Amino acid sequence: MHTIDQVSGRLSERILVELAEPYLDNLRARNQMIWSNPRRWKVGFYFGVDDTRLWVPRRCRCGAPREDDRVLNFGHPQGKKAFRILMMAYSTGALLLAALIAAGLGVRW
Repeated sequence: MHTIDQVSGRLSERILVELAEPYLDNLRARNQMIWSNPRRWKVGFYFGVDDTRLWVPRRCRCGAPREDDRVLNFGHPQGKKAFRILMMAYSTGALLLAALIAAGLGVRW
């Protein structure tokens, strides 16, 4: 037998879902429209500033989403931080590689 609290909880949950569903559908449609814009993709990186998702599906060459593969949204506030960290790491690695090659070729400092 169900208690009044259980029935009331299920009812309020159902009401919240019905109220939130139109907003969430609108948000999903907006994110999809932003994602499908080819100008948001640069060399395989995604910069969807208005897209609310941090992780988005990778885009195939044909423009279709690859649901099994994700990529960071570097336009998202948290994605911008990740982009800076990645660029700093790549730059440090490139400088270190250049120094090792120079040392291997006998360049003296």
